[in-house]
Amino acid sequence: MVRGQARKFFEAQRLETDLLKKTIQPHFIINTLSSIKSLAKRNPENAENLINALAEEFRIINKISTETEIPLSQEIELCEQHLEVMGYRWQAKYQLITSGIDDKIKIPPLIFHTLIENGLTHAFKPKEDGIFWLNGVMNNGFTEFKIQNNGSLLEKMGNNKETVDDGLGLKYVKARLEERYPGKWEMAYGLNDNKWEVTIKIKWYN
Repeated sequence: MVRGQARKFFEAQRLETDLLKKTIQPHFIINTLSSIKSLAKRNPENAENLINALAEEFRIINKISTETEIPLSQEIELCEQHLEVMGYRWQAKYQLITSGIDDKIKIPPLIFHTLIENGLTHAFKPKEDGIFWLNGVMNNGFTEFKIQNNGSLLEKMGNNKETVDDGLGLKYVKARLEERYPGKWEMAYGLNDNKWEVTIKIKWYN
C-alpha cells in the first residue's frame, strides 16, 4: 500500500471510529432512555419495542463495524432498523422505499445509514412522519445511488452546502468512498423537486 493510500485508509478508519462513538455517545443513550421511561408510563408495549429495536441496531452495528465492505442488503437492514428506533423515539412513522437495488452489491458499511441519520436530524421535526427513497441504477461502467427524503425542514436547509459539509457524517461517507474507490466516485447533494437528494456515482473503470 503506497503512502497516499495508507493515509486515506487510516483517515477513514479514524472517521469510522468517531462516527461509531457518535452513534453510541451518552446523549444518544440518555435521550433514548428518556423516551423509554416516558413510553413505559403510557405505552409499555412501545417501550419494550423500542428496547428491542435499539438492541437489534447495536447488534448489527457491532457485527459490521470492522468490515471494509458489506452486502447492500445488510446496509438496508440496518437503515430500516434505525428508522424503527427513531420512529419509537420521535413518535413517528418512517419508511424506506428501495428500487433498482442489487442486494448482492457490496459497499463500505454505514454509508446510507449515515445519510438517513443526517436526514432525520436535519429534515424532520419530532412526530413528523417521513419517507426515504433509495434508488439504484446499475450499468456495466458505473453504479449510481440516489437517496431522498421529504422532511418539512428542507426549505430552511436549502442548498447551504457549507453547513452540510461541516458534518462528521458526510466526511465519513466521503472518506469511505475514497478509501474503497479512490478517484472513481462522485457525490452531489441538494434540493431536487422538494426533496433532499444525495447522489453517489461509483465508476468501475478509469
